[in-house]
Amino acid sequence: MESALPTVLASQVQQSGPGREPPALYTAAAPGGSVMDERERPPYLGELRQARRGNWAIHLLAGVLAGVLVIALVGGWRIHSDTVSAWQQRFQARPAPVAAATTLAEPPPAIDQATIDRHAQQIIKAARRESRAGWKCIDGIAFRPLPEGGWENVPGDKCQRPQAPP
Repeated sequence: MESALPTVLASQVQQSGPGREPPALYTAAAPGGSVMDERERPPYLGELRQARRGNWAIHLLAGVLAGVLVIALVGGWRIHSDTVSAWQQRFQARPAPVAAATTLAEPPPAIDQATIDRHAQQIIKAARRESRAGWKCIDGIAFRPLPEGGWENVPGDKCQRPQAPP
């Protein structure tokens, strides 16, 4: 009987499948000595659906995600390779030869430091006068016009009222 059991089970497994009649229930001895049906489904779980459509939606989603991942990887690799080639061109290429410097027939005349300082002071004074052209002086406080209209006091800058001619 023991040798016939595996053959019976194998034949029942071959006969089962979609569109075929379900085989008889398999029985086995439970540890407590009671008989339990292995293929019996408890009533609280409900019935199984017989028509299964497969996992085509999961496979489609996985394919789309894999495609997006591949496209992102290819794009990232392209950006990386373009950056590396630009780096090579910019920093590791040989510099262009420098043209020979032209020499002057006569050196420029020497200018002493006092002349340079005097000229710089003149430029600074002219710039101050030009920048203060639109300023107002009210009680010794300088005000400058704002671009959007109105006036703004200039912190730390004092001014003097012009004296009336005698």
